[in-house]
Amino acid sequence: RDVVERRAGNIANLRWLGYLERHEVATALARASLLCMPSRWYENAPYSVLEAMAAGVPVIASAIGGLPEIVRDGESGVLVPPRNPAALANTIAQVYSDRSAQQAYGEAALRIARDAYGPERHYDHLTALYHDLVD
Repeated sequence: RDVVERRAGNIANLRWLGYLERHEVATALARASLLCMPSRWYENAPYSVLEAMAAGVPVIASAIGGLPEIVRDGESGVLVPPRNPAALANTIAQVYSDRSAQQAYGEAALRIARDAYGPERHYDHLTALYHDLVD
């Protein structure tokens, strides 16, 4: 299988990688400056966003559906209005050019992913739900 790479217009640092195996995703996230999730739909909890945050990658996402519940605007990334390409492009440029913001967002994303979505938290949440159901 060949990984498809292509340029988006004249943006040389943006690559479309196509489908990636699980280990390839980890490698790509380790090299990523940010993850962009420009959703138009009411996503619940996109795994790609949680994966990026767990890898310490800041997220730029549309403020729609469940994304604002996962991405904390100004803390673990930036939320932009859905269907607003200008706001999305400006936010990408701003975050991409600010390495200290990337680092701060990435550290917060990693902490949030671990504390709010890690296996221990998930187990505690499920256990509490089961206890509520049987009581």
